[in-house]
Parts: sequence; structure tokens; C-alpha cells
Amino acid sequence: MAKLIEKYVSVVRLNRGIATAYPITVQGVTSGTSVVLASTATPTIATSSSVITHTPTQNETINFPATGAIGQELFLEVLTSGTTSFTLTFGANVRSQGVLATGIISGAIFIVAFVFDGTRFVETGRTTAQ
Repeated sequence: MAKLIEKYVSVVRLNRGIATAYPITVQGVTSGTSVVLASTATPTIATSSSVITHTPTQNETINFPATGAIGQELFLEVLTSGTTSFTLTFGANVRSQGVLATGIISGAIFIVAFVFDGTRFVETGRTTAQ
């Protein structure tokens, strides 16, 4: 549990300008690496990385894969660009705290954390716009 908290805090600290990384590989998933999620109406998260970076360009329903390693963490970093607010809905294979509205401020960053429970990815927390 301490490792989970350390890694979550490191992502939040990175968001505030402090670069700290704890790269590890578990079942083919490397933490500390990032992949970019395409902006489509229904993008699907890949589980090959622990950090997914996404800049939405429209309202979207983000789907998650049906499989993962129990306890696997995913961090979705949402970056805003422009002054149009978009609504991100979390769709298949995820239990979230609700939609994420990006707001109208360009350059804002949100971090949403998820853990796989054996059935779906469960949101464990999210930041406000940074």
C-alpha cells in the first residue's frame, strides 16, 4: 500500500513541477512511461503503460479494457487546449466518480487515478484543474 501511495503522490508532484519517478515493470506494464490517447468520440485506454496522456478535442466517452492485472494502476493525465469545455464520460469497464468537465481555461491539467480490481478499473481519485 505504501508503494501505491508513493507512486500516486509522485504523479501529483510531477504535475506541480517536481519530477520524481519510480519506474517498475509488472506483467508487461512499465510505470513511468506515458502513451498518448487519441482524441476520438470513443477512445479506448491501452494498458501497456501506467500513464495515459490525453488532450480532448470533443466530448468523449473513454472506455477501458476488460482485462488487467489485479492492483494495476493507471493514471489518466488530461491536458486542456483552447477555451472550449469538453465533457469526458468514463464508459465500459470502469467505475468512476462521474464525468470530468475540462473547463474553459487552456493549459489546465487533471490527473485521474484508477486501479484494476479484477473486474474493472475503479477510480481512486482525481485532482482539480492545476
